[in-house]
Amino acid sequence: SSRLAGFVQAAAQSGDAALRRSRPAALWVRGDADRVITAAAVMRTEEYLRDHTAARVSLVPGLGHGVSKEVLAEVREFLIQLEVVAPAEE
Repeated sequence: SSRLAGFVQAAAQSGDAALRRSRPAALWVRGDADRVITAAAVMRTEEYLRDHTAARVSLVPGLGHGVSKEVLAEVREFLIQLEVVAPAEE
């Protein structure tokens, strides 16, 4: 399934093995000033993404727990690379 935001739970999930085999493209963009998601959850998510996906990970300086223009630009570029959306015409 698709997610716009989230982090990895501590317990193993039923689809983990299949995800590890398929290694889908994933994008995780987060702010370095996020005080909502714990450091343990960040570390767990980074490890999980590295082991289960072909992840593109980006850290936005100064961003808290939210979305910014930089985050939206990252999402758009990711979707263009996946050919989900077309690049803007000039």
